[in-house]
Amino acid sequence: LEKGVKEVAGSASQAAVSVRDISDNIQGVRGVSKETATSAVNTNEASMELGKIAATLSEIIQKFDNKQS
Repeated sequence: LEKGVKEVAGSASQAAVSVRDISDNIQGVRGVSKETATSAVNTNEASMELGKIAATLSEIIQKFDNKQS
């Protein structure tokens, strides 16, 4: 009986370690997900700014082309 109890206790201890490892991994994934979301927002903002710059450049080129005609 004592051996069985020790085996159960050992299994429970191993399970606790596994659960802790899984929890740590989930926290790591959560952190990376947050970083990815932040990077996506930054990329979107940069893309929008680049679009504005491209539109301004296009307007300047059109004015230049009109002056050349």
